[in-house]
Amino acid sequence: MNHDQKNLRRVVLSSLVGAVIEWYDFFLYGVVAGLVFNKLFFPEFSEGVGTILAFATWCPPCRVEIPELIKTSKAYADKGVLIISLAVDEDAAPVAPFVKKMGMDYPVYLAGRDITRAYQVSSIPHNAFYAKDGTLVLSEPGMADESMLKMVIDKLLSQK
Repeated sequence: MNHDQKNLRRVVLSSLVGAVIEWYDFFLYGVVAGLVFNKLFFPEFSEGVGTILAFATWCPPCRVEIPELIKTSKAYADKGVLIISLAVDEDAAPVAPFVKKMGMDYPVYLAGRDITRAYQVSSIPHNAFYAKDGTLVLSEPGMADESMLKMVIDKLLSQK
């Protein structure tokens, strides 16, 4: 076996080991996020329904969906529904002015690639809905209008 073949094997093996470690890291983070984080960071909402929207300030469909989410947030404010948005912009500078301009009066966080991977966000907008017990019920890319948001949230609220 010559030197080039040894180097090639070393590179392939290193890549495989790195990919396995990265998969394990994201798998572990996803499990912890689903089982622990909701109760740890939002204990007052532990029996509530939750929805997360991943968006970007430059995304036209996101700009259409956000007002729908704001209306939904206000409509369900006293019903134990937690709505959070994750800004996936690479530059944090436009996020705060955008949140203020849009009137987003619910929690908005800047999410890095680790968070978007953990929540399996592949495109934006992306909506994820959580049941009262914190389990992920629906996670889909694409816009959700007010009627769809209401339908899913009402269904989740009606479950015991």
